[in-house]
Amino acid sequence: KNKKIMGVEGLIRWLHPKRGLLSPFYFIQYAEKSDLIVKIDNYVLDTSFKILKNWENKNEFCNLSLSINISPKGFYQK
Repeated sequence: KNKKIMGVEGLIRWLHPKRGLLSPFYFIQYAEKSDLIVKIDNYVLDTSFKILKNWENKNEFCNLSLSINISPKGFYQK
């Protein structure tokens, strides 16, 4: 109704040195087979929270909902 942004989604892309910007389709399946997925999840969470905290001070971005997909392995980590 008021044309304000209500929510955002934390996403990751990989800037590959030769192939350019890659969507998770190209690398998440490999990361999930290793422990790298937990590091990726933590990076996305930390970075998204920092950005969201920074946006809290801006009127047009206050009270946003944040959505982030994490691996099932992430639920079993501290």
